[in-house]
Amino acid sequence: MHPEICRFPSLHFYDGNLLNGDGMSSKEKSFHKTEGLGPYLFFDIVDGQELHGKNSGSLYNECEADAAVELIRFFRNYPTEFVGGRIGIITPYRSQLSLLRSRFSVAFGSCILDEMELNTVDGFQGREVDILVVSTVRASSGATEMNSNRGIGFVADVRRMNVALTRAKHSLWVLGNVRTLQTNKNWGALVNDAKDRDLVLSVGRPYASMFNSLTKSNRISDDISRHLKSKGKGNEVNRHTEHSKSKRGYPGAHSNDNGKGRKKAKMQYYDSSSSANKGNESENSVKKTFKDAKPATDEDFQGEKQKQRVNRPVEGPVDPSCKRKQQREAVDALLPSAFISSKKKPESSLKSVPSSRTVHPSGHAITQTTSRKGVP
Repeated sequence: MHPEICRFPSLHFYDGNLLNGDGMSSKEKSFHKTEGLGPYLFFDIVDGQELHGKNSGSLYNECEADAAVELIRFFRNYPTEFVGGRIGIITPYRSQLSLLRSRFSVAFGSCILDEMELNTVDGFQGREVDILVVSTVRASSGATEMNSNRGIGFVADVRRMNVALTRAKHSLWVLGNVRTLQTNKNWGALVNDAKDRDLVLSVGRPYASMFNSLTKSNRISDDISRHLKSKGKGNEVNRHTEHSKSKRGYPGAHSNDNGKGRKKAKMQYYDSSSSANKGNESENSVKKTFKDAKPATDEDFQGEKQKQRVNRPVEGPVDPSCKRKQQREAVDALLPSAFISSKKKPESSLKSVPSSRTVHPSGHAITQTTSRKGVP
């Protein structure tokens, strides 16, 4: 059985030794996430009233029978889970069993009795189903009846209680009156355990509207979850887009939480754009200069030559003696450099003969080289 179902019987009747089947803890059903259809719930039928049958001393409770019909109607919203032979409804009293068969036949047709198993607790002993609804019937209206020595009758029998709580595999839904059942030690422990686990739902007439409200709330929660999922996907797409932008070099893509990186990237972008604009302006100015320039003509060249003639300094009459002096100085300056070799002569082991020096009439010394010894 499901761990949520097994928890109370294992602790209360078996000292924690009751074990679940293999893999039951991982076998969650799709309807378990729906409010009102969890693995284990206690429905407190607040306006329930136990009544005595006319022909027998057996008890029945119309409110619990109507609530059971609406609960199964609510569960039929999951047609894949509503499979014949997998759903059962049990009760301790035969009068209640007859009432349940009658109400279900009216609500769903007589064929519903073939799809579901309705029986007493004693008749269901040794059987198991996936979904089980238990109608406890007992619901006293006055404090006098609750405090009487009669209590809750044979519903208080621990063996019957144990059988009723351990016949379901996936979901166990108990219908009862909290106020009445708390007068018994064992049922009181069950109610307190369900309250501690927040598994008690108070139900009142009209029961159909109560389950319809659960349907609406479940639809709203489903819409919210779908919206959150789609929003989460959208954020992932946005993050992927921002990541791709950062790879392509978009400004402001590498931004941190406080936006400093984005501002810095924007400033860099504006600086680069301003420098680009400056470059464009200089380029435009150069283009404008070349555009405004005119091609030169022959008249312009003739005018330039005339300007050079006008600006050339006027030479006066030249003295012949001064002119000859200038020529001699020029010759004297050129004579020494004419005898200096541009290439370096290789060193020789032979000693060179000292050269004799003569004086030119102009006053400059001229070096005369002689042949080396041993050289013809």
